[in-house]
Amino acid sequence: MDKRAELTAVADALTAGGVPSAIDPRDLTPPAAWVHLGPWVYDVLCGDASSLQMVVDLVAPDSGVAESMGMLEDLETITVMILGPPRGPVTPTTLQLPDSGTALPCYRLTYDVVVS
Repeated sequence: MDKRAELTAVADALTAGGVPSAIDPRDLTPPAAWVHLGPWVYDVLCGDASSLQMVVDLVAPDSGVAESMGMLEDLETITVMILGPPRGPVTPTTLQLPDSGTALPCYRLTYDVVVS
C-alpha cells in the first residue's frame, strides 16, 4: 500500500470540496486540514499494511473561541460530507504547526482505511 498516495488522494478530495488540505503541515494556512497517518496494522499473510488509521486535523487560526469554533464547524461539515462520518468521536484539541509560535484550535477526526 502506498500510504502517501492514500493520504494525498484524501487531501486532494478535501481541497476540491472546499477544505484546503495538505499532507505536509508546512503547506497549511489555516483554516485548513492536515491529513496524516495514524497507526496501521500489517496483514500477517502478505506482510503489507492492510489497514491504517488516517487522521484529519481541522485547524483554524486563533481568532477567539467563537470565531475559531465557527470555522472549525464549517470545515467539519464539509469534511464529513466528503469523507463520511469519522470513526469515533471528533476530538477538540490544539495543534502547533511548524513555524507557528502558538497552538491553534483544532478538531481531530480519525478514519479507518482498509486496503483490499
